[in-house]
Amino acid sequence: MDRSQSIARCGALAILLGSVLLGGVRVDDVRAATLIDESQFLRVFDAGHPAVIALGDRMADAEATRMGAGTLANPVVDAEVEAPDGAADQATFRLGWKPPLDGRRSAAIDAADAAVEAARHDLAWRRVQLRRRMRAVFADWAVAHARSTALREHVDQLRALEQRARLRAERGEDSPLAARRLSLEVGQAVVDLADAEAERAHQRGRAASAHGALPTDAVPRLPDLPEGAGISSDFTRADVRARRSEVDAAEATARRAGRVLEFPELGFGWTRIAEAGDDFSGPVFGATWEIPLFDRDQDTRTRTRRERALAEARLVRSERRARAERQVAVETYRTLAETADEVGVALDDASGVIDAARASFLAGESSTTDLLDALRSVIASRLAALDLHALALAAHRELELNTRSETAGGSGE
Repeated sequence: MDRSQSIARCGALAILLGSVLLGGVRVDDVRAATLIDESQFLRVFDAGHPAVIALGDRMADAEATRMGAGTLANPVVDAEVEAPDGAADQATFRLGWKPPLDGRRSAAIDAADAAVEAARHDLAWRRVQLRRRMRAVFADWAVAHARSTALREHVDQLRALEQRARLRAERGEDSPLAARRLSLEVGQAVVDLADAEAERAHQRGRAASAHGALPTDAVPRLPDLPEGAGISSDFTRADVRARRSEVDAAEATARRAGRVLEFPELGFGWTRIAEAGDDFSGPVFGATWEIPLFDRDQDTRTRTRRERALAEARLVRSERRARAERQVAVETYRTLAETADEVGVALDDASGVIDAARASFLAGESSTTDLLDALRSVIASRLAALDLHALALAAHRELELNTRSETAGGSGE
């Protein structure tokens, strides 16, 4: 976090702290909230979104190169007129063209087609990565919102108990120490809430900036953990497919560089000679052929062989990385999801624990220490469960990276 973000957050923290201390003002007004889930948040990132459009630079370059590779050589038109004084007049018109019959054009087209395919897979990979980043933005917002909600409920519970303890102390039914301890606990909880509210506001700003059209009253729904962590054995990540296409492009480029002989340029024309009142005219045929005696494009062939070897090495490295990341993603998500389920079951009775602790305290059967220990245990467990849920969501984003592919048009497979 840079200095400007730190100052902004401290300012927001001070405002929220003052609001909570003065009357428990809530940032989210539930009377006009619009609940948004992850799928609704991601729906805006279609082919027309600026973030998606910005990913297509390499695709545009590859398509432009493909158009150039398939373009035929231009014909050459030559005209020559000779009219020296007292001599014959001669006019010659010639049309020359080099047919693409030496294999260079077909190899260039193959290389360009493979480059377009690599760019298409690369675009799909970048779109999946963009989806992962936007899922992370939404998850951070949703977790921050859930955290502030949990702390707000905790503050409300402490405030209610503090008021009850103060009334009991005024009636002489209990020691004023209990109310004072609860007041101190409220102060600490208010500070925690203010920090959580500042973080929630910060994450909402990130989400609004990325989304571009987020309603002002939007409230995020915490994503559930999807079931299952399996990956199809025949699935290949888009980045690996892109590296394979790059190998095909390098092989076609090397094949083109190996074409030393070019097809000759063929010419056809017409010439006319006028001398002493006589005109002679007729066709002219010719050919121009470059003989590669000295320059046989040795440097290009050496470079293309090296580029092919590098492309093959990048493919091997990409395949190894994909296999390793796939295995880690499956194991990590399975472990975190199972643990999150167990923690969720354990927290199902959290409200019952709070009710029992409150009833026992108000009945005089337990001390203030027992009550505060119970409340602290519940809120700590809820926040820890949220942290675990956030880790599991992050693990699922990595898992999805190994199970989801998107075409350049945006539809997922």
